[in-house]
Amino acid sequence: MHDSKKTEMVLDVTVPYLANIVKARLLAVFYDDFCNFTNDNYLGIGTQTIEQTSNDIKNEKTKKFGTFLLKAIDAKISGINNKSVIHNWCLVFYVTSLEVFLKDLFIGIVNNDSEIKKRLIESESKKKIDLISVESYANKKITFGELIAQDYNFQNLDSANAAYRSVGIDLYKIINKELVINGEKINRIKVISDILKMRHKIIHESFNYDKLDRRSTEIYFTILNNLGFDMLRHCAGRKDISSD
Repeated sequence: MHDSKKTEMVLDVTVPYLANIVKARLLAVFYDDFCNFTNDNYLGIGTQTIEQTSNDIKNEKTKKFGTFLLKAIDAKISGINNKSVIHNWCLVFYVTSLEVFLKDLFIGIVNNDSEIKKRLIESESKKKIDLISVESYANKKITFGELIAQDYNFQNLDSANAAYRSVGIDLYKIINKELVINGEKINRIKVISDILKMRHKIIHESFNYDKLDRRSTEIYFTILNNLGFDMLRHCAGRKDISSD
């Protein structure tokens, strides 16, 4: 793949991911601030702000997050404090955004590199293939990258790493990084592993992590934002791109 084409493809996937986690963070932080106020005029302005922000977001899952915040505002007006619930759902959205990002980037790499595609075709020919998926690919309903991506679960780091290793990228090596956030040393791969497990528990067991707050939301955002730029630099071969 030509360098400029590679950069364009990676940007096309990375920019929406970064934009979505920024918007989710802003909505969550806004509601956190909002919970500290009871002024009726502020409530009205806050509701309008969230409605406008949500309407500007094309991603349907982000819109649902905005709608959830509006319901939380109604609960706040009724005297119910849902701050931890909002931060739980922000975590869920962060993980969903990460999953979509890793999957879409993998698909883009496969679809835009003829050598990788050739190698994967040879590899797939030796496997038991889902005939429905093959038919969809043959009828051009899905791309070859989408066909291959069906073999992996991008909410599981081991599976996601296996996908990326098949295209010559060590995802663990990229993710495994020490960050210093607010003076605290944080291992990125450990935190991402933790929030993947937490997301599963929130969604499938209706669990609410009471200790999730603005600080945790900000830490998770910093980690995932930093990862987006690291993936961009690595996959596009652009070391000149900075997250600052």
